[in-house]
Amino acid sequence: MTKRTNSPKKRKSRSTTRSPTVSTAIEATTAQFGFLFRFRDLIAPTIAAHKEIIDKHGKCWWGWWKRPLEDARSEVWSSLEKQLQTSGSTKIGLFDSGTDKIYIATINKILPPETTGDESAPIALPTNDQKLVPKYYRDSPFSRAWIRITKIETYGGKFFREWSYAAPPTIPNQNPTTLERLHNKIIPDGSELRAMDTTIWSVRPKSIGDKEETVITAGGGPVTAISSTPIPSHGDYILHISDPHFATGIHRTKHIWRLDAEPDNGKPTLSQQILSAVGNKKIGLIILSGDLTFSATDEEFSAANAFIWTLLGRLNLGPSHVIVVPGNHDIKWTKNETYTEGAALEVTSEEATASYRTFYQKLFGHQPHVNLCMGRRYVLAGTFVVDICGLNSTSLATGKNFLAGIGRIEQSAFENVKEGLGWTTDAGLALRILVLHHHLVPIENRAPAEEFHHGFGMAIDAPRIQRLAASSGVRLSIHGHRHQPFIWQSDVYELPNVDLIGMSSGRMTIIGGGTAGSVDAPDQFVHFNLFRISAESIELHPFRSQAMGVFDPAPAWKAPLLLEGAPRRLSIGNWVRDPSLKK
Repeated sequence: MTKRTNSPKKRKSRSTTRSPTVSTAIEATTAQFGFLFRFRDLIAPTIAAHKEIIDKHGKCWWGWWKRPLEDARSEVWSSLEKQLQTSGSTKIGLFDSGTDKIYIATINKILPPETTGDESAPIALPTNDQKLVPKYYRDSPFSRAWIRITKIETYGGKFFREWSYAAPPTIPNQNPTTLERLHNKIIPDGSELRAMDTTIWSVRPKSIGDKEETVITAGGGPVTAISSTPIPSHGDYILHISDPHFATGIHRTKHIWRLDAEPDNGKPTLSQQILSAVGNKKIGLIILSGDLTFSATDEEFSAANAFIWTLLGRLNLGPSHVIVVPGNHDIKWTKNETYTEGAALEVTSEEATASYRTFYQKLFGHQPHVNLCMGRRYVLAGTFVVDICGLNSTSLATGKNFLAGIGRIEQSAFENVKEGLGWTTDAGLALRILVLHHHLVPIENRAPAEEFHHGFGMAIDAPRIQRLAASSGVRLSIHGHRHQPFIWQSDVYELPNVDLIGMSSGRMTIIGGGTAGSVDAPDQFVHFNLFRISAESIELHPFRSQAMGVFDPAPAWKAPLLLEGAPRRLSIGNWVRDPSLKK
């Protein structure tokens, strides 16, 4: 009797553990999903593209693109496999980190990541199933796992503040105490999810007693344009790409490669050719030194974004591993539909930079600096520290007859990055690198006479910036603009009437990247560079391609990294050709 009379009370107690504010729609979906997967519309409308295939074939494959430092999440895939073995199908949640919308997907099969060997290796689908993948990433082999979906629905209830974390997510380089605070905590909004360097969460509808604090983790990378927070990187190579000039519409022929979002017509994309040339080299950082577009339209920036995300996915990197600065083609100072280098300044700075700012915000998830500069600190291959100062060299002062293509750098931008990275002295063991679009020195033996009027592509204040950078410990400058590959090294001195001591501010190497995709290439070759940095040396590996062919390695260069002077400061020694580095 006692047992029978107590039993209903126990059932009632369990049924009231859930918050009475939980909506009916959420109650109905309590058992529908226990894992929330993150995605974002970076190249194409993700949900619509997958639904289209489901409507045609009754199913589709969804590729899992993990975060750079995220592990294989074996506990998630094991749980899903058990659910599928028990019932034949199960459900997962899909979180659109761009819009904060939640979807429910019904799944009936998974292909989990590798559990032995390289967990970051892509998983190949059977050939007959390729048609079940949306075209925009069907030929991009960087999915680390696959989920077969038979139905996608918009979640009908309220998710944020009505659901909680069922278990702390796995986030590398994150304080375990901070992660434990997420356990049984209500999910307040999408910003907390976006801030985490993970793509999968274990979730459940909230219950009475769940915590309501906000815990914002910093694992997703810097949330401002300038940050001295060290960013770990698994690779020791830096990929430098300049002047790809992605072009659409009336300027489409200005970019020689097929665009990543265009249908496959047998021609290669720039991303395919670069990835093929890079091979198995571990890339830790991507530097883009301007002129991503030809005429600074939103469509061209979308093409640039698709290219960048294709590289990131295949190289197992995230947006925090990208440095980008604008070029003169990325800022629309005139109202002309065609790009005219000698055009007068006709629009405000806000209007001229609007499309670039939108592109930047979509890529990094935060607003760009007022001067469009960047500052980052990287730990390459877990050992060597590299500080990057990215400057906008297209910051024209307002003037009636300033030319659209001329370069100029705001000194305040350099000072902002210098302060943000803590460059209070020129001593130190980090390699300090300056990235900009325009040149700091002339790169040609003799510029064409018709171009004399705009300074051979140099920023008009290049000497000042070079002196400021060298005196702050910068030893390498990387640029683009003239489409001419370039290497230069010299000691930098202050003006004699300013510096009465007469000491060198330091030796600086300046390297130009050429163009990676423009039809206007001086030698009919397009180029990109790889830098390899270690504690002892720095290597330069140039690559070049002609007539949309493969990128072949050109002769490589090597220079020692030295500690010189008092106080001791890092310096780059003399560059020499090294045939042993060619492959």
